[in-house]
Amino acid sequence: MLAYIDFRAELIDGPVAAYTGLTGIMVQQAYGASEAMRNTCNASITDRAATLEADIAEAMARYGAPENVTPHSLALHTQAILRGEFILSKAGGKPKCALDSAVHLKRYFQLLVKKENA
Repeated sequence: MLAYIDFRAELIDGPVAAYTGLTGIMVQQAYGASEAMRNTCNASITDRAATLEADIAEAMARYGAPENVTPHSLALHTQAILRGEFILSKAGGKPKCALDSAVHLKRYFQLLVKKENA
């Protein structure tokens, strides 16, 4: 997971429009107007999150995690942070906001698992 977060941070380069996500923008605009569009955006976001669940489960099994944390909820949280950082970058017009969020997300994962094993 830490390598995935590092990878995503490496993608944050150049103009903001070059690395931000379309589905997050689309669902914000079409939320109340089109159920089909909302469902399509949801599938895109949750499908991406699902690709992280096995790695999160492995990290949790290896290093431990609080009882109320599930791979599914943590994968969705990861997507919320990564997509939210795009919004901050667009609002601020620069990638620093996104890079800062990636650093915080990585720190969160490190704190979530047992420190002696991280």
